[in-house]
Amino acid sequence: MEDEPFARKWVRVMCDVFADGVWNDRGEGCVLDDVPISDELKARFREWQDWYDRDAPQIPGDDPTRFDIEAFSRIGFGLASDLKAELPDWTVIYFDEKRAQDTAAKPTGVDRSQFEYEILPSNRFAENDAYGLQIDNSEAEGEPFDFGIDAGEDSDRQ
Repeated sequence: MEDEPFARKWVRVMCDVFADGVWNDRGEGCVLDDVPISDELKARFREWQDWYDRDAPQIPGDDPTRFDIEAFSRIGFGLASDLKAELPDWTVIYFDEKRAQDTAAKPTGVDRSQFEYEILPSNRFAENDAYGLQIDNSEAEGEPFDFGIDAGEDSDRQ
C-alpha cells in the first residue's frame, strides 16, 4: 500500500507545466486519476491545469498580463476546498500562486506558510482574505464549472 502515490491520504494542489495539478507527500507529481474524487471534479482540475499550461508565464519574456493570477488562485482555492469536501479524511495542501508571487516580491524573503497551507473543512465557505471574496463552490453538481478564462470577467473585482 505504501507504494501507491497517495497511500498516506495527503495531496498538494498545485499547477506546474504539463502536470495534473496534484502532488503526493513525497513531492511527486501524480496522475489525477489516482485521486479518488468524482469525474466532475477531475474535469474541473483538468480545465484549471490546461489554463495554466496555456496562459501562465513559463519563461522570462512571456507576457504576464495574459494570465489572471488572482482569478486562477481563487479557482484553485475552490478546487482544493471541493477536493477536501470529497475527501474529508485526507490532508489537502493548497499552493496559492498569487500569494507565492506576492511573497516572492517582498524583500524580506520567502516564508512558504504564506502561500502554501492546509485546507480544512471550515475553509470551504470561509472568506479567503487574500482576495476578500467569499468562496463557495457548492454549484459543483451538474455541468462542469465555467472558469470564464478567456472573458477576463474576474478582473473587475477589487
